[in-house]
Amino acid sequence: TQDDAMRRMRKVAQGYPQSFEWLCKDHKDRLFWVEINLKLAIIGNEGRLLASFRDVTDRKLSEEALRDSQERLKTVADFTFDWEYWTGPDGRYIYVSPSCDRITGHEMDEFFKNPSLLREITHPDDLGAVEHHLDEHGKEGPGSAEIDFRIIRPDGEVRWIAHVCQGVYGADGKWLGRRASNRDVTDRKPAEDVLGDSEERYRMLVETMAEGLALGDQDYNFAYVNGPFCRMLGYTREEMLGRALMDFVHPDYKHIMEVQQAGRRAGEEGSYEFAWLAKDGHTIWTIVSPKGIFDPDGTFRGSLGVITDISDRKRAAQELAESEEKYRLLFATESDAILLAEADTHIIIDAN
Repeated sequence: TQDDAMRRMRKVAQGYPQSFEWLCKDHKDRLFWVEINLKLAIIGNEGRLLASFRDVTDRKLSEEALRDSQERLKTVADFTFDWEYWTGPDGRYIYVSPSCDRITGHEMDEFFKNPSLLREITHPDDLGAVEHHLDEHGKEGPGSAEIDFRIIRPDGEVRWIAHVCQGVYGADGKWLGRRASNRDVTDRKPAEDVLGDSEERYRMLVETMAEGLALGDQDYNFAYVNGPFCRMLGYTREEMLGRALMDFVHPDYKHIMEVQQAGRRAGEEGSYEFAWLAKDGHTIWTIVSPKGIFDPDGTFRGSLGVITDISDRKRAAQELAESEEKYRLLFATESDAILLAEADTHIIIDAN
């Protein structure tokens, strides 16, 4: 206000320099911020008021945006459904989300006052694993870590917690502690145990089947290969996962693979004979029975294939063909006359 301005100028006249920010309006009624510095200067034995002005609108807008951002982040953190916390390098809590009360039955202040509270509420059967996790991952280091464990609430109720944590670092790279997210998974834990048993049974079935099984993603890179298929081609699972199917195709069959891949994207199915190139360089003959995988909206997500090794059958057929060719050659070049007749009817069926 004008009164503020006059008060500051009187201060300057008394020998006290003034610095302040003022919201101003230009000739188009647009608002902008100005930093004003006032001081007294003696010029020609007379006191003069020196004033400097600097437009600080951008800085003020940035500060306001930062305050808004901080408020939004705090709102997001405080209203997360999961229980979030941040511990400093000394192991003490820097931040604890209000959800801790709903999940653990303990309020935020209890964690701030007692850094060991998490250990104290952990189920005795899980305490060893939790202490190992906290000791191992409570120090500086990259990456994240997970653990599931049980806690006991003050009312005696046992709850399962899915915990994941990772290091927190400042802009300068300085380690600032660990951030953790804790989700109450009590309701889904029994279903997970049943699902885990079911998945283990299916895994055993897939890994012990005689045929190879492979899953390709939408770009036809191997997302999964079972043991029999790995042994068929002579590679380890690690050598195959993530690599393109084309890397393992026999050179003479790359075009066929391109045609088949286009067919899967179009929803076509049907078994076909195919040749792969094993790690040691020999050809593996197979019958591939594929099926495309699509989202409910029809988006192609990959292809699943069952691969049956027919190399022995192909070699036997080739040996038979070679044997017949030798027979034909001997038959055609024999100097004596040779007749072939049916045993029952004595009808001649071939002659040289």
